[in-house]
Amino acid sequence: MSVPSIRQLFFETGQSLQIQANPLARGGEGTIHCISGSEEYLVKIYSTEPDESRIAKLRAMIATESSALIEASAWPLGLIYSDAQRINPPIGFTMPAVVDHRELHQLFSPVERKSHFPGANWRMLALTASNLARVVHAVHQAGAVIGDLNQNNVLVSSRATVRLIDCDSFQFRRSDGNYWTTDVGKEEYLPPELQSANLRDLVRSPNDDNFALAILIFQLMFMGRHPFSGRHNRATDFPIGNAIIEGAYFYGRSAAQRGFSPPPFVITPAVLPTDISHAFESAFLSPSRPSALEWSNLLLSFANSMATCTESPRHMFYAQAGQCPWCLLKSSIRVDYFPEPIAQNMSQTATLDLLKIEVPLEDLCESITSVAPFQFKYKRPILPKKQFRPVNLPPDGMDRPLPLNLDAEPLEPAGGIDHPMVVLIQAFLVPIVLIAMGSLMFKPVLSVILMSISFGLFALCKGFQAFLLHQSHTSWLVECDQIRSKNHDLQSDWQALNQLWLTEHESRLQLRDNLLARLVDRELQWTNWLDHIRNSDSELRLEAKKLQNLITQKLQSYEKELNDHTRARQIQAVEQWMEGHLIRDANIAQIGRSRVAMLASFGIETAADVVRLFQSQSYAIPGFGQRLMNNLWYWAADIQTQYKPDASVALPMELGLKIKSKYEQEIQTMAHRLQMIGEDLAGFMPLVESKKPKVMGVLTQLTLEYLQAEADVKVMSLD
Repeated sequence: MSVPSIRQLFFETGQSLQIQANPLARGGEGTIHCISGSEEYLVKIYSTEPDESRIAKLRAMIATESSALIEASAWPLGLIYSDAQRINPPIGFTMPAVVDHRELHQLFSPVERKSHFPGANWRMLALTASNLARVVHAVHQAGAVIGDLNQNNVLVSSRATVRLIDCDSFQFRRSDGNYWTTDVGKEEYLPPELQSANLRDLVRSPNDDNFALAILIFQLMFMGRHPFSGRHNRATDFPIGNAIIEGAYFYGRSAAQRGFSPPPFVITPAVLPTDISHAFESAFLSPSRPSALEWSNLLLSFANSMATCTESPRHMFYAQAGQCPWCLLKSSIRVDYFPEPIAQNMSQTATLDLLKIEVPLEDLCESITSVAPFQFKYKRPILPKKQFRPVNLPPDGMDRPLPLNLDAEPLEPAGGIDHPMVVLIQAFLVPIVLIAMGSLMFKPVLSVILMSISFGLFALCKGFQAFLLHQSHTSWLVECDQIRSKNHDLQSDWQALNQLWLTEHESRLQLRDNLLARLVDRELQWTNWLDHIRNSDSELRLEAKKLQNLITQKLQSYEKELNDHTRARQIQAVEQWMEGHLIRDANIAQIGRSRVAMLASFGIETAADVVRLFQSQSYAIPGFGQRLMNNLWYWAADIQTQYKPDASVALPMELGLKIKSKYEQEIQTMAHRLQMIGEDLAGFMPLVESKKPKVMGVLTQLTLEYLQAEADVKVMSLD
């Protein structure tokens, strides 16, 4: 480890101090050095010997030192000499050390904010703006004017604290009322009254700083966009300086009437409280601009009134103005201005072996398909004759009854249709009807007479038939009653004669029926249980098929999510690579500082932004024709070709295992269930076989007893 070289210097009191010879930073006027043994102060050494005016200015500033100025800036604290006797003029001065702070644009630029302030939200930007206004107010209270207030001489920390640097270049008031002026200023931050002015020896006012302060506050609140840059209907370029002179506030209430509108995909003052949007109008369009103190109070109140979005805890917004503007932008342009920081542990990347979900799906399915569907069916046992005992013959002394011969009952009479009188009347009736119909045309009277006669004969025939039917039916009923009475007597006598035989036969019938009922009941129990096994077999096979499909789908979803995250990380890595290449740091043909500022006002700051601009093609940038757009594209394309993937693109183990945990338990649970189904299916037939001997033994015995009882009944059958 190399030891830094030390340089000996002296305070104005003659006390010595040592600084590290190697500068901490370099600027146009000199270098910044660390003081050995002190972390609270730094030393600025001028590159050229300061003149008497500069030394007098530093002495005047040192004399106004205060705790407010020390807290607000790198304010000069004491002169530094190269010799203890102070023979030579001072070569620099001491100032408070500003550590852990970055330039302001690294906070308000969405791209740079991701790298340097990943935990920032809109509330932090509002607090930073409030603190910026507070430190500017402190400088004004000391009688100084910053003059060249811009994004490079304002530093900010992750705690939203703000410090001003290059304080020795501030305009400062002499004791005689004159000023040490500042002779520089950036066009983008100069008020309209100074845009065309000669800044050398020009006395500035705090109101000039208020204009630059309002622009920096606007850039903090509006993601780095410049309030005097946007879309217009001018035929030629409209630089920011000209826009400031004309009061072309692109976000103002009257901007649309003048042909001005904000760039696309950016928030507008409508998402702010009305007092802040009115303050911007006054700052940009009126000579009477809000002071730094007024801005500080407004912004502090605004920051404390912000709400947290329910969709993302990183999204802070002013709820009274409507829904979360950051979610709306995220859904429309797929860019999150305040994304969730992703904790990445690149020390261990995920491997396929560690992320693989081990599921023997093929083996599980094979264990199911290898088991034949349950087809066992019950058949009543067929018994060999040798198992039957001899038939129980009728008891000794019991004679077989003789057949019971009963008289048959006569058939019901037909109704006298074949009686001679009926036949004779029908024989006369047919010719008469035919003659009557034939004489209808020639002798109507005769026809009527004959038809009347035929109706009479027909009525006579039917009446005679009814009389005959009544007589024959009465005789038939009497005859049937006689036969039935006789048969009843015969049957009673026969039953009385064969009472013992009939009783024995009935007893055997009862025994047979009881045995049959027991047999059928046991058979029904057995077949119902077999049917349950068969249904369970079918249901389990259907469930197994569904589980197989679900496991396959879950594995595919898991694989897809891993691939999507890996692909997203690859895309993110390319985007991060391209976001690391800023347009303002590049040397692109025909794109100078003013055009860089115009691009930044449209949110185009990096090579990644250029690619997104060409992909969307949803808007044009004023003053950028085809040639300039081609220059941008060729530069961005060249940056993209320089990208080389590295290990950081791989999926982190922590993320991979987190994704795996979403799927593994459910998949393994389904696989375990699939295994249990295979075991259940394989166990059905052995279970049946284990119960079959006992059940079939009972059914065989019941079948034997039933068949023997049936044979005993048949031996006494009278058929």
